[in-house]
Amino acid sequence: MSEVDTRRALRRSAATLLTTLFLLALGSFGAAAQAQSGGTAANTPSRLRLDVDQVTPVITSTSTSFSVTGRVTNTGDRRISKLLVRLQVGNRVTTEREFTDALANGAADTTQPQFTSITESLEPGQSAPVQISLPFGSAAGAMKLSKPGVYPVLMNVNGTPEFGGQTRLAAVNLLVPVLGVPGKAPEHQQKASPVSVLWPIADTIPHVATWAQPLGGQLVLTDDELAADLSSGGRLDSLVSAAQAAKETSPHVFSSLCLAIDPDLLSVVDGMSRGYQVQTGQDTPPATGRGTPAAQNWLTALKQLTSQNSCVVPLPFADANLSTLSQVHAGSAQDADLVTSAVSGAATLTRLLGVAPRAGVLWPAGTMDTKTLGLLGNAGIQTVLTNEARQGGEPATTAASLNGTQVRGQPIDPLVSAAFAGMPGNAQLAGTPTQVNLTPAGDEPAVSTQDGLAALAFRSGLGQATSAQHANPILLAPPRRWNVPAAELTTLLDQLAAFTNAGVVQPQTLSELLAPGPGDNTATMATSADDLTSPPAGDGAAALSDLDTSTAGFAGAMKLNTNTSTRVGPGELIKPVRDGLIRASSVAWQGAGGGSAITTANARGELNVLRAAVTVVAPSQRLSLSDSAPLPVFVSNSLPVDVTVQVLLKNNAGLRPENISTYTIPAGRKINQLVNFGEALRAGRLSVDVSLSTPSGLDLGTTARFELSSNNYGVITIIVTAAAGGALLLLSARRIYRRVRDAKAARADGH
Repeated sequence: MSEVDTRRALRRSAATLLTTLFLLALGSFGAAAQAQSGGTAANTPSRLRLDVDQVTPVITSTSTSFSVTGRVTNTGDRRISKLLVRLQVGNRVTTEREFTDALANGAADTTQPQFTSITESLEPGQSAPVQISLPFGSAAGAMKLSKPGVYPVLMNVNGTPEFGGQTRLAAVNLLVPVLGVPGKAPEHQQKASPVSVLWPIADTIPHVATWAQPLGGQLVLTDDELAADLSSGGRLDSLVSAAQAAKETSPHVFSSLCLAIDPDLLSVVDGMSRGYQVQTGQDTPPATGRGTPAAQNWLTALKQLTSQNSCVVPLPFADANLSTLSQVHAGSAQDADLVTSAVSGAATLTRLLGVAPRAGVLWPAGTMDTKTLGLLGNAGIQTVLTNEARQGGEPATTAASLNGTQVRGQPIDPLVSAAFAGMPGNAQLAGTPTQVNLTPAGDEPAVSTQDGLAALAFRSGLGQATSAQHANPILLAPPRRWNVPAAELTTLLDQLAAFTNAGVVQPQTLSELLAPGPGDNTATMATSADDLTSPPAGDGAAALSDLDTSTAGFAGAMKLNTNTSTRVGPGELIKPVRDGLIRASSVAWQGAGGGSAITTANARGELNVLRAAVTVVAPSQRLSLSDSAPLPVFVSNSLPVDVTVQVLLKNNAGLRPENISTYTIPAGRKINQLVNFGEALRAGRLSVDVSLSTPSGLDLGTTARFELSSNNYGVITIIVTAAAGGALLLLSARRIYRRVRDAKAARADGH
């Protein structure tokens, strides 16, 4: 190699070495920066999920430790090693703003015990149990509590993903009520807040229901999910059994419960108890439902529960969005009966449970405008239980008349309701740039129950200054579709008893809560565009209005037949359709895409079954028509009511129909109705389509093709024939005249 080549090779090697050193330095700088910021870039997806199974619900002066158990799951695509957990305790919350901040963002790092090992490593998809406890006291790593009150706690899990550094990967926020500082004499709370509890008995979503035949047909469901909810250990079974257990363990707490029951759910379960079917597909016949025994047992248990607890209030049918229903045919054509039907579930509860619900009381969902509240007043509703009432821009704390209406609003505590519902977690914790899987409390039944109890204790004034304590009554309302296991329901009721014994709350009945108080307070109902327009909005609301028009048109064509043994009225016959329409407006469809449209289509299917029962029967042979003889139309009405119909002739070339007349078809009859078809315009073979409609124009049944043979010439044909005959006569006369004239001329020439 020459000297020049050697120098070039050395320069290339030096350049390569410098580039390598630069990249290594850059990587080291990036790794250091990453370690400083918490270990992962903010856009790195979470790799670990933390679920909480059990929490020490309340701390008292005799408690020895605070514990949390749960599990972690590797949801990423790489191994995680050195998994560690610790509990970080924040300062006692003293204001509502601090409470809501703690719900959303967790505890400040005021107490940071040492991390505890969970497991050495987790492969993708693997889980491991987590159990951690903190002792109380002033020692290092202990849970330091200075006064009774509500304290935020952050359960923090760190780990080291493969190809990365150690970082926080998952966390859960929760709040803990401290009734007494461990090791110290309990402090007596000066005032106990009266508390009543709404206990919701409602389905997660309205199950789309139909009937194989109108009036007495077997129930058909689109799925069999209710069977599991009604079975032992299911969601609905747990709600009933937990309340029943409270009667034995805490009678004073049981007396404060008021069962809020959805009449739609009760009607569907009643149908299930008598045998039902489940759709298995469009092209396959329904299968026998498996939940009949569970439905029977659940109804029996609910009847027993309501017989022991006299407080029952109805939810709107299928938890309907009353503001949506009030907008169906908004204006002069508004169907106010929809709202009335949706809030008239008391009769259903009385019929199926044998109890009389609290008169004039309703627990609706969401906000309602003045028009909707006015319709409620017209329907006999005097009091709505709501967390949307406002006084001076703030949530109402006492019952008050709602401005512009005859309805009173009894406030449900919004802070307690929000805590039980589970406020959404943040994707990124405050003060940390790393993305952390902060599990929303709404996904964690144990956490949402814990937060709800903490909110109740806080609202009752626990640990606050004497001036902040109050004895305003609290109406506690868990989510109406609360989906928590039986253990959490039992924990809630047991801790209500513990709060009572500690003097924090005082259970009272709903009747006592609703008793008229001094003064004449007024409040306004908060309004929200989301609440007032959905579900359904846009095309969905139009579909409801269209279905309502068709239903009203068909109902208007029906009339009770007093000669039949069934004595069924039009309202009873059309009820499944209107129930389906109301079901389609349920607030439960928010977030459950497509449910409202499916339910609307199902209700229209119910209407179509009724419409198909009144139809024209196509003749089996060609009919002969002569002169102006009426057309014999065979009409079948298999409904148990009389139906007024119009006979319509379409595709009727060769016929001139008369004005449409109406005919009444008796209930359960097949009759040969003679219809004046008008006038045939020509003789020969004709065809015409014959169908029925209501006087409002709603098509009924199917269209039948009539093949006709006409010997009727019609007026025009007669005129043309007469004119032709006259012309022929004139021509013949002219010809005869010419022959006679020519004959005379010939004779004259012959002479």
